[in-house]
Amino acid sequence: MRTHRWSLLTFPSDLDPMGLEVKTLKRGSTGTSRRSTGAFRELAVILIVALLTFIVASSVNLTEEILRAFRRYEGLQVDELVSVIIVLALAFAIFSFRRWRELNAEMAERRQAEVMFKTLSDSSPIGIYIVQGGKFQFVNPQFRKVTGLSDGELAGRDSLDLVLPEDRCIVRDNAIKMLKGQQSSPYEFRVMLKGGQIRWIMETVASIQYRGKQAALGNFMDVTENKEAHEIIEGMAYRDPLTGLPNRLVFNDRLTMALALAQRNRQGLSVMFLDLDRFKHVNDTLGHTVGDRLLCDVAARLQGILRKSDTIARMGGDELMLLMPDVARQEDAAVIARKILEAVRTPFLYDGYELRVTTSIGIAIFPDDGEDAESLMRNADTAMYRAKELGRDNFRYYSPVTSLSAPA
Repeated sequence: MRTHRWSLLTFPSDLDPMGLEVKTLKRGSTGTSRRSTGAFRELAVILIVALLTFIVASSVNLTEEILRAFRRYEGLQVDELVSVIIVLALAFAIFSFRRWRELNAEMAERRQAEVMFKTLSDSSPIGIYIVQGGKFQFVNPQFRKVTGLSDGELAGRDSLDLVLPEDRCIVRDNAIKMLKGQQSSPYEFRVMLKGGQIRWIMETVASIQYRGKQAALGNFMDVTENKEAHEIIEGMAYRDPLTGLPNRLVFNDRLTMALALAQRNRQGLSVMFLDLDRFKHVNDTLGHTVGDRLLCDVAARLQGILRKSDTIARMGGDELMLLMPDVARQEDAAVIARKILEAVRTPFLYDGYELRVTTSIGIAIFPDDGEDAESLMRNADTAMYRAKELGRDNFRYYSPVTSLSAPA
């Protein structure tokens, strides 16, 4: 009787586990260990697949050939053709099993990746979401915390609903870039929360495949506090902390740019220097608190009568500076100066008491009174002191010859 050793039909890499299983069976052990159980399960799969393969092969009218071979030879000797079929069947079974094992490993890796993503997203301090077809498909706990919305409120909701209308173009443009394969840089926009509160968001998006279709994976941070802190720092650098007006640095910068534009377009502009009359007396008699309130109120009144294109800045103490683009004639500057004098003359009411103050104004006009920022500011200052010398509560134009200064 010709015999076939099972080891000849087995891939070398599988000899050890199968040999261990055979030894275990010979000892009569049930193979309760995890390794033995796994090897037995693998062997069972191989044999089942081999059996099915053999049955399929037998259906191609090979049954009689096999029976003839058994009758032709004594004992259990098997015909060469049947041997080849069995070997191929076992090879196919082993290949199928290995492929099955690879698929199981891939599925295990995918499950592990899903668990890892869920763990990271659940514990992340950054809001994470997936949008597909313009609708929310997934959000993490931080997203719900920032927006104040539950899964039920977000399910199927349009992703732009939360964005302020004036900022939606920013989000839409970045989404289009992402869909075209362009790299998305962080961008900022505002959202309105459930209670009506407005928050600043910084976000990045990336294109992913979600359930077989293209989707957007977004992550964002609430940067409202950072924006507010930046505005405070910017305000300290560019604005007067008492009145909120632009400071000297901003005024110089705007005047320089206005001069460049005026020179290019061959236009004029006016600069006015204001100084409150007897302001020191207010501080000495009523205190610096009232003096500070007066400065703030004067600044507010002047902002109310000036154009949006004009700039009023606090230069220090009770000195204010005005920049008025396109005001190139003395007559036009005089109209504005008279409005300022009248606004300051109107009494201020503090704790039931009326406080009356006046101001003196000096005017310098480009290009006649100076062609650069320093000259215009210096000459406006000179004209202001001339207005004080002539009795205060009035304005004067700059002139190299004092006697030619125009009266109010």
